[in-house]
Amino acid sequence: MENPESNEALNGTIWERVPKEVFVGADTLELGVNDAVSHFNIGSQAALNTLTNNGIEPGEFCREEMKRSDKLQSNLQRNRYL
Repeated sequence: MENPESNEALNGTIWERVPKEVFVGADTLELGVNDAVSHFNIGSQAALNTLTNNGIEPGEFCREEMKRSDKLQSNLQRNRYL
């Protein structure tokens, strides 16, 4: 999905994590952009992957919340285009 709306959505996702008004170093900016792109592309599974890759096994409630969050986001996107 490459259009101005998807570009704006990705930009918004980035700025939620790394606000323009706050100065951050290059490492923090890179981490924020990577996190935003991952979430934009695969949803909350990105957070679960990050936890698992860092030796933290997400619990049942964490997984349920991530699924709920993705479903809510999917519903919002679908309703936006109706």
